[in-house]
Amino acid sequence: MEQDKRKNNGDFDEFEDIFSASGADDFEDIFSDSKDDVHTANTDADEFEDIFSGRHDEDDAPAANDPYAGFFNDDAGFSGNMQEPASFHHAVNTNPEQKPYSYHYSDRDAKRTRARNGDEIYSGREAADKPARQKPKHLARKIVAIVLCAVLVFLIAAFGYGYSRVQRILDAVNYVPLGTNEYIASSELRSSDTVQNILFVGVDAREGEDAQKTRSDTMMLVSIDTQNEQIKLTSFLRDMYIEIPGYRSDKLNAAHSHGGTQLLVDTLEYNFKVDIDNYMLVSFDMFTSIIDALGGVDVEITAREAEYINSGDHMDESAAAAFAGIELSAGEVHFSGAQALWYSRIRYLDSDFYRTARQRKVISAVVRKAATTSPFTLLDMLEDVMPMVQTDLTTDELTDLGLHALSYLGYDIAQLQIPADGTYESARRRSQSVLIPDMDENTRLFQEFVFNRAEIEEATTEAEG
Repeated sequence: MEQDKRKNNGDFDEFEDIFSASGADDFEDIFSDSKDDVHTANTDADEFEDIFSGRHDEDDAPAANDPYAGFFNDDAGFSGNMQEPASFHHAVNTNPEQKPYSYHYSDRDAKRTRARNGDEIYSGREAADKPARQKPKHLARKIVAIVLCAVLVFLIAAFGYGYSRVQRILDAVNYVPLGTNEYIASSELRSSDTVQNILFVGVDAREGEDAQKTRSDTMMLVSIDTQNEQIKLTSFLRDMYIEIPGYRSDKLNAAHSHGGTQLLVDTLEYNFKVDIDNYMLVSFDMFTSIIDALGGVDVEITAREAEYINSGDHMDESAAAAFAGIELSAGEVHFSGAQALWYSRIRYLDSDFYRTARQRKVISAVVRKAATTSPFTLLDMLEDVMPMVQTDLTTDELTDLGLHALSYLGYDIAQLQIPADGTYESARRRSQSVLIPDMDENTRLFQEFVFNRAEIEEATTEAEG
């Protein structure tokens, strides 16, 4: 009865006749009520006779050895081996034997086409008469597939566009590798697989000047500590009186004018016994471009700094134009690129300790702002500034940094200055004011800061205390 209901609902044609009597089949279709022209009662290819279908073949005589032959004959009476009166007509069996797979299919004469080799099954109706049935779940699948394909195409296009753009940016970088440090063996330098040390060198080279022959205005080691998830900024004071290998002792910033970035890196490694993995030489034009591309940065300033900026003392023409019509007060202020550059280079208000502290403050603000900036904006920024960069980082190394940049931007930022507070004395050497550091103590403090977990606190100076 369940199949009759399915048939009436138009669903019966969804099921395949699994006992189809094809020429290659060993089993006869025991359910079909259709008449197969190629079927005969005694065909050797059929090992089983359809005993429940209710079909009779007028041209076929019941087999002598079949005890049921003629039992379901539709004539007026029984025939065959059952010798009953012909007048007996279709006795009703009130307790029929339940035979497996016997569904008493009533629509014996309905047209039926078996499905063979993927052909469609029709049950009682021609295809033209069959109403089209909508299947919402199939439609939903098609829609989802179309959407997924569209997204995939977009991602492939975006990846291709992004990859080619990144390649253009990397190709614009001025790659200048450094040689081996001739003044100290690499085995004497402390290093770690979880810390990458990149020295940022800022120079104020005028147009037409060779940046490698100018004094370095900013020297800051950026240590990316993946084990402790910290970015550590170490400022080296330019007035620190230090031994420059191959030359006499002098201010640290003189090393760059004597032998370029190579000698500056050699000098820091030689004195502090820390391996510097890479360097990046940048100009102040790049500094302002980065900040402007980020839409400016927010920096906390003191009342004394605000008063000094408002006075306009020691401002050149470009700085005066940048701060024109602006009255600042203590607290958080929003700086443009030109304003942030001048603020980080203030040198007559206090000392180099405060100056380097301001530089680290601005760099920290840049890192925080970059962490909340969209990747597309960062790409625009890099496209503008990377041609201004000189570095020994290879394309693969720059790519690796870029892939991890979003993680690094989420790290805590720690700060240190060398010489540290209480580890130096002021003096005069060759008619100039210098800082003479305790090299053993500063080396110990520097190495501990770079390779161990650092305390996160604002940089302090002896002058502030």
